[in-house]
Amino acid sequence: MNPIGESRASQHEGDSKFVSNLYDHNNAYVLRWSTYANPNDEIADLETQTSKFPIVHRHSRTHKGWETRSITFQDPSVRKILLNFLQDYPDFDPVIQDWTLHPPFEPLVHRWDAISDRDNALRVVPDSMDTWEALVAFLKPIVAPSLAKIAKLQAADGIDFRNMSHIFAPGTLVMAKFYGVDTVCRVVKSVLKPQKNMLDASNSWIFTVEFVDWSGEESGYRTTSLEVKEFKGVHRINTLPIFPISYLTEEAKIKESMIERGRKFERLRGYRLMACNGVRLFKDKNPEAGEAKDSDVKYEAEFSIAHHVDPRPKHISERNENLRKLTEEELLITTPWVHGFDLKTKHWGLFCVDDLYDVTWNDKAFDKLILPNSEKEMALAFVKGKQRSNDSSFDDFIQNKGRGLIILMFGPPGVGKTFTAEAVAEKSKVALYAMSAGDLGTKPSDVEKNLEQALELCSMWDAILLLDEADVFLAARTSDSPERNEFVSIFLRMMEYYTGILFLTTNRVESIDHAFQSRIDLFLPYNDLSKQARRHVWEGLLARLGHTLDVTEEALDNLSELHLNGREIKNIVKSAHMLRLGSDDDQTSPSDHLYSIAKNRIQALEPLNE
Repeated sequence: MNPIGESRASQHEGDSKFVSNLYDHNNAYVLRWSTYANPNDEIADLETQTSKFPIVHRHSRTHKGWETRSITFQDPSVRKILLNFLQDYPDFDPVIQDWTLHPPFEPLVHRWDAISDRDNALRVVPDSMDTWEALVAFLKPIVAPSLAKIAKLQAADGIDFRNMSHIFAPGTLVMAKFYGVDTVCRVVKSVLKPQKNMLDASNSWIFTVEFVDWSGEESGYRTTSLEVKEFKGVHRINTLPIFPISYLTEEAKIKESMIERGRKFERLRGYRLMACNGVRLFKDKNPEAGEAKDSDVKYEAEFSIAHHVDPRPKHISERNENLRKLTEEELLITTPWVHGFDLKTKHWGLFCVDDLYDVTWNDKAFDKLILPNSEKEMALAFVKGKQRSNDSSFDDFIQNKGRGLIILMFGPPGVGKTFTAEAVAEKSKVALYAMSAGDLGTKPSDVEKNLEQALELCSMWDAILLLDEADVFLAARTSDSPERNEFVSIFLRMMEYYTGILFLTTNRVESIDHAFQSRIDLFLPYNDLSKQARRHVWEGLLARLGHTLDVTEEALDNLSELHLNGREIKNIVKSAHMLRLGSDDDQTSPSDHLYSIAKNRIQALEPLNE
């Protein structure tokens, strides 16, 4: 027989017409007689008797006496009052729940301040104040024990595991850590997760929280789940892995620092070239192994954050050229991690907002570029002209063809081809995405996919793409190499429709396919370095080391006589610097170190150059 009870007037004076109290007398050890043969008929009769009451209050007997088992709100006026205060409470669905609440009545407890506030009621339900007064009088003794417990916990600044949900009401701002970084977020709901099996005997509280992120198109809220495993005894609240920010010892100071970080996050919405000096987290890599320093990162946020996020953010604003300012609370709860592409490692990852800063451009690099002034100025003018031009200012007879800028640099190794692209990018203050042919893969399908992605990103970012050692894509097609021919065809097709700036380098200009010749906008030839050019390279590299390797003018003259390219000179200077730091020999001069290493290199490579 279903647990039912008998209807009787409320024990509270004056509410005999407002509340129907039902008491569960079902007991396996005591016979309970009924005038109904069918238990369902008795239940139906009881429902008829109680249907006229605004509230049905059910009680069950425990060792402590009668305790509330459930409360059903039947009257439309009562429901309207509660709906005004509870309609946005997580998982509160009065239709599905048949307007019935069960202990511990968290929606009522968490919203009690709003429900019981007379001024609030006058504003929300001014025409139902008598009903509101009766409702508050009825609910007050029911929620009082929980409210007293919360007050006691707050005063003691400690909490046990079972009562954690009392201090994590929906809407509470809490402090947590996202990949080790302090983050303020907002509680959506809390759920007690029971033990899974005998091997995992502990319960857990699962707190769903929300924070502000940017999807690449709009700002919005994302959610993540934070778990607190069962612990014994009472813990100080601000030592928990997640806790309300009201328990911070310096709440105002920390909130201000979080808001300031939020302002930085706000400025990063869109595409930005930033420098990063700190930890970054790469996909499919151990977060602790993701540390690298002083890397340029192109910040971009079209990838979901790795915190089990809801991929459909709640709407804050449409993405446009001028995103509206976030509110102060939105700034407070922004994510500390943003999505970006590391231009050095070629990996997408998460970058800490605190570790991102504006790029310091090196204008002097262009001045040190060893090229005839007319040629390097022409290269810079081409790039600046492309930057300033409207994409539609010049087009092919076929729409969207031939709108890119392609510069081919050719000559022997180590004469400054790659450095030219780097120096022009620095002078133009744009990102340089440098790739070699090997980065694109060895299969035509991989090359097409990777090259298409690189071209698309550079167009989107207004970046310069440098394709180093592009010989495999530029070489003339032959009948005996179908796979290489496919590489060339793929590259030709993509060059036709690329709208950005592309620098290519090759050591074998004589073998370029004829189809490329008409597609190159500027040819930059490079020759072996002259003695004067080599001296310029030696001086520039040694100057970067300060006084670590001081050499005389005579030594520089001697070193400049050696037929070395720029890359070889750089390696020699690096080796001499290491030798100087690691050697206890103070008698050998830096000039001798440099000359000795240089001669060793030349002699070792002589058989290979014959």
